[in-house]
Amino acid sequence: MEGVSEGELAAISLQCQALGWSFTYSTVQCHIKPSLQNKAWGLQQVLSQHFPTLHPAQVLTIGDSPNDEAMFDPSIFPVSVGVANILKYGDHLQHQPKYVTTQSEVEGFCEMVRCVIGQNGSLIEIKEPFWA
Repeated sequence: MEGVSEGELAAISLQCQALGWSFTYSTVQCHIKPSLQNKAWGLQQVLSQHFPTLHPAQVLTIGDSPNDEAMFDPSIFPVSVGVANILKYGDHLQHQPKYVTTQSEVEGFCEMVRCVIGQNGSLIEIKEPFWA
């Protein structure tokens, strides 16, 4: 997150944990939340309540920062995409996306859409951790 150091982010995270909360951040903001809440959990709730016949393997998740990490967990959603700016967070992620776009931010999202609809988009499959 721009303007906030890694040390400050770590300190905020520790303080939140001490108070029974969890913490994550995106490219533009910090998120203090209940300890078990994350985007994958929320998406699972939407799927079970509104799309019960849809299997998680039929869902493509996409993200660009640490607050999207739970959606990269292959045991939950096996098909995930990170837009290229996710690469700068690699050493902060336990789960990495299966694919990464070559472009960042909105252009990376558009690249993923072009790939899905078969219009000359390209994704890079991640076979090993990209921060190794």
